[in-house]
Amino acid sequence: MSSLQAVGQNSRTPSSIEPIYERLPRGPHGLGPVAVARHQRMRIHGAMVEAIAAVGYQRTTVKQVIGLAGVSRRAFYEQFTDKRACFLATFDLIAARWCKRVGQACNASKGDLRSRVRAALRAFVEELATNPKSAHLLMVDCEDIGPEGPARLRRTAIAFERMLGESFAAGGAQLPAPVVRGIVGGIQRMTYVHLHSERAHGRGATEAQSLAREMVRWTMRFDPLAERRPRAADCAEDDLLDPIGEDIAMPAPIDRRPTGDRARILHSVLSLALEEPYEDVGPVRIADSAGTSVDTFLEMFDSRDACFLAAFDTLGDELLAIAADPSLIDGDWGSAVHRVLGAMMRHLADNPLHAQTIATSVYAAGPEAIEHNFELARDVASLLIEGAPNGARGEALQEWIAGAIWQIVQVEAGSGRAQALPALTDQLAHIVLTPFLGAEAAAAQIAAANA
Repeated sequence: MSSLQAVGQNSRTPSSIEPIYERLPRGPHGLGPVAVARHQRMRIHGAMVEAIAAVGYQRTTVKQVIGLAGVSRRAFYEQFTDKRACFLATFDLIAARWCKRVGQACNASKGDLRSRVRAALRAFVEELATNPKSAHLLMVDCEDIGPEGPARLRRTAIAFERMLGESFAAGGAQLPAPVVRGIVGGIQRMTYVHLHSERAHGRGATEAQSLAREMVRWTMRFDPLAERRPRAADCAEDDLLDPIGEDIAMPAPIDRRPTGDRARILHSVLSLALEEPYEDVGPVRIADSAGTSVDTFLEMFDSRDACFLAAFDTLGDELLAIAADPSLIDGDWGSAVHRVLGAMMRHLADNPLHAQTIATSVYAAGPEAIEHNFELARDVASLLIEGAPNGARGEALQEWIAGAIWQIVQVEAGSGRAQALPALTDQLAHIVLTPFLGAEAAAAQIAAANA
């Protein structure tokens, strides 16, 4: 056990932490001040990755980082203002490396669209497999610093969206930008699921290889020219990837919309969490904003966090009530998906506070709120695909589609464009329908729904 892992099991920080990097030798070493600073900076980045992998962002301290890096406290603060700045710089370094590696793999491929996509996604997953701690920091640990982390990850995804969109265009297929964003959102969510599973259960290279094939299959579903392209000899491996799970029957949510003081309190906590630092929002502030007494607040909720979770679950119930449309099972499924998604996007546009909560402030409210957001996306996707044809339902596609929808919603709402969500109904419907109907049939279904 390393000294840092021991920190995770004991309340006291050890008096000294053994460095994981070799210090520069004392005396003449031939390096100028700039080279020395660069050497120290890279050791600090590596130490930040190791520290967070061992004890998480919240429990990581500057003392631990400099101990692992083998640098002085002064050297750290000459490079970074605080732990948060160091984390963000480390995040940016990892993201740049990923973008470069995946871009080079894609550009080096001289084959067709599938070959380019396969090369890029295999490079992406190889980075997961060879640098799992860095991957976890980039895709999972970023949530621990609040809304800025997921927002930064979404900005990083733009480079992948551009690369993917250019690959489709080079292959003669121009995809709408929101559809490309949804594809990347599905990949991002499944990467998140894989990393959580890997840390919990020690998944190995076999699972990583399977993930790469699943990513290729997911991406190529959206090729509008798929039926006209010659089928590659090695496509058979991709056809084994869609595990079909048991149908999950989602009961229609009960209308539990609050009224009176409770409604005002729930609205206040969401508004304050969006407008102010979450740590500054307390029972008194919430009660005053709602025009109620603190006693009234405390009769309803044990804490600010309990109040926020209740407010988030209430907005989630409203979305699920829209998604639990019986016509998704009993009617024309394709038309129903388009109609229900349109209703959901109009609801979010009419309630921008809800959309912005999903996109930003939920990440300031802690791990339990983030998990509720993750589950809400899955539940929405489950309801949307419950009536899909061909028996092609299952947990795997729920996650892909959940990631795609939430990526689009979060990008728009997080940029203050919740009112634009209804205009993206066609693209969202395309993302949900295509895995089951194929790209051409999905496009025809959407055209019919708009007729």
